[in-house]
Amino acid sequence: MSLGYSIHGTCQIVCENDIIKIDAKGPWNFEYFDYLHKELISYSSQVNLNNYCVLLNLSGEAIVVDGAIEKHLFFVKKSTVKAIGINLSDCSTINITKKIFQRGYGTAQIKHEFFQTEQDAINWLKIELSQ
Repeated sequence: MSLGYSIHGTCQIVCENDIIKIDAKGPWNFEYFDYLHKELISYSSQVNLNNYCVLLNLSGEAIVVDGAIEKHLFFVKKSTVKAIGINLSDCSTINITKKIFQRGYGTAQIKHEFFQTEQDAINWLKIELSQ
């Protein structure tokens, strides 16, 4: 008998030029992160794992249930991601979302920046990839 919950939140992933682009709409629960992590593993063969970045386009209520960000950080800390650019242009919860991800990625010492356009985030990620 399964006691799991359905996935709350959506994502679409594409890879281009060693950037994994994730379009994610929240809010998210634990089950969403299980799904996201499996998807990311399946896309990992499309990037240079020694030099890749992530573009995270957040939309909607980009918030997580208690404890879920820690699960995500555990996964990300095991990766070799060089930097994460976070585009908040379509996010309806900018202030709390910035706090959640700043605290999480900052504590995990994962290089990240916030942007108001996808193109600004991509430009920054390209610089990170070239260093």
